Amino acid sequence: MQPLKDIARNNLIQINKNSDSSVSINLTLPQSSMEHSIKPSSKIQAYELIKTIFIYWVGTFICKIAVKIAETYILPYYHVQSPSIELEEFLRHIQSILGAFTPYYIILIGPLIEEACFRLGLSFKKRDIFIGGYTLFVVVFINITGKLYSLNLWKVSVLLVVLLGVIYLYKKTKQEIFTKVRNKYGKGITYLFIVLFALMHMSNFSSFELGQLSYFVCYFSYLFIISYSITRLRIYNGFWWGYGLHAVNNAFAVLATSGI
Repeated sequence: MQPLKDIARNNLIQINKNSDSSVSINLTLPQSSMEHSIKPSSKIQAYELIKTIFIYWVGTFICKIAVKIAETYILPYYHVQSPSIELEEFLRHIQSILGAFTPYYIILIGPLIEEACFRLGLSFKKRDIFIGGYTLFVVVFINITGKLYSLNLWKVSVLLVVLLGVIYLYKKTKQEIFTKVRNKYGKGITYLFIVLFALMHMSNFSSFELGQLSYFVCYFSYLFIISYSITRLRIYNGFWWGYGLHAVNNAFAVLATSGI
């Protein structure tokens, strides 16, 4: 017969004797791989960092050339206006609202909000998913109901009620649920958010003509490469690395539009 201590070790059973000599058996399940995942070695992180930066630089460079070709040769052939004019108008609209604060928002605050919405939860940790989910709700809610500076009592009340609901669900939800989702659908969900991030930025365009299709395909590819690169850094090197690349990318965009 197998000794009791071997059974306890193999099945991770803790046997505790109470003061009344009765025996209580508590099953101690292994910690979720998502909560205590093995951190990649520094060599792997360095390799993935270099690989991601290479993908980012080469990919965006090729896409920018493709966008320029579309603007220079294809759009004039169809006698349509370049959608890049809308991007310039969108930037001027932001500047009219934020003024001198615009570069700080675009480079520092905007990327932090977007990373929380689209990539924080890709760790599939319960805490990150709930923080990211609530941040995404706040952003969508504010955009649907009006501007940030037009917050009133009922809007704040809705945000607080939802926050309380999120806190309640956070306490009631187990990490194992998200671990199972990650193991089964993790890759698909990751690519879904990569595409959603790119599509979200495509919403900066308010009009579309068939003759502009080549431009939009090239520009979407450009956004996809950026989103893919940031996501790779987030997964392999951590949230703040992804945020850093996002901030640097936006900084380059600000410098390009400012003519520096």
